[in-house]
Amino acid sequence: VTVFHADGREETGVNVLVRRGLIQAVGVGVPIPPDAQVLEGDSLRVYPGLVDAYRRVDMDLPSPERGNGVLAWDPPREVQGFTPHRLAADFLVADGSDLRGDRNAGVIAAGVFPEGGMASGQGAALLFRMTTKAPRELVVHPRLGLFFSFQGARGAYPSSLFAVVAHFRQVFEDATRHGLIETEYARDPVGMTAPRWDPDFEALREAASGSLPVFFLAEEDEDIRRALGLAEEIGFRPILLGGQEAWEVADELAGKGIPVLLSVAFPEPADWRPDQDGQRSDLEPAAAREKARVEDAYSPAPRLAEAGVTLALTSGGGQGSLLEGARKAVEYGLSEADALRALTSTPAYLLGMPHITTVGPGMAANFIVTDGPLFGEGTGIRYTFVEGELEEGRAPPPAG
Repeated sequence: VTVFHADGREETGVNVLVRRGLIQAVGVGVPIPPDAQVLEGDSLRVYPGLVDAYRRVDMDLPSPERGNGVLAWDPPREVQGFTPHRLAADFLVADGSDLRGDRNAGVIAAGVFPEGGMASGQGAALLFRMTTKAPRELVVHPRLGLFFSFQGARGAYPSSLFAVVAHFRQVFEDATRHGLIETEYARDPVGMTAPRWDPDFEALREAASGSLPVFFLAEEDEDIRRALGLAEEIGFRPILLGGQEAWEVADELAGKGIPVLLSVAFPEPADWRPDQDGQRSDLEPAAAREKARVEDAYSPAPRLAEAGVTLALTSGGGQGSLLEGARKAVEYGLSEADALRALTSTPAYLLGMPHITTVGPGMAANFIVTDGPLFGEGTGIRYTFVEGELEEGRAPPPAG
């Protein structure tokens, strides 16, 4: 096969030998053991497995119900959508067999988050192992980072954008105060009652210290600036999710080293048909407006990469096809080298498992095998390897 590495290196005409979950050897003329299962790869290509840093898998999250006794101005945190202590890893219901479709699309790992509020919990980094029997066996890191958004509560405080921003500021102040009380009680408990354990405040203090990152969902320019302002004020380490208009502040993001997990869940055009665009020199007004809007949605990735922003491409929480979206970004200016990194090594690093995209001797066998260039139209995933386990994807085309 030809091996395409995330760092841009290529190895042509090599044998890849996998044994007991590890890559034993990669190279020209590597001898094939007599007991090996042989996959002929003369026309095939090996790439690191794709990593989707913002994906959805099945979770059984509790649904808060606002009962008659809940006051709109003083609701419990579950009603507010404020549960930073909650771990996505505790609510997973998917196992390896449920993720076959993801693996057939080339995705071997992902970041998943408990959504549904302004601070709904902590994400988990998953490796899509094939033969897991329990959801927890997918988890590599159970405390990936906090998930924040500007989503307000329904029918209770904080419901407006203004209130959500104010609430973020207040709860971080409350968490700091709670920590001071705990410290003083540990130093000298005379005259004090024991402080109550508050796991939400513990998580917030970790975030404010920079030890626990915050994945902040923000698409529009103004929301992105609000998120960056809160990060600067409070001290948490932000990673932007979504980021459709992040290119508007690309220089600031690059200068501060703030990564963007950019969604490639692009809108589907209705009035403008790209395949017919070249046949008509005069578009209808509705089609012309839609063309401008849709093509603007295709262009953030190359703009961010050109500005030097740390970039990963995501499916936008499973709303779009990761690989098809990446191909569209390449069509509109993102280099294939930047796109490969944004699908593999960069998201793997941000999810705390940088080695899963290394294709080399001694490393776990996590890679995909394609029947054409990864970003070529019509290319399919022939095989997927996760920790040496093999899963077949698209059948080879008929001879001739």
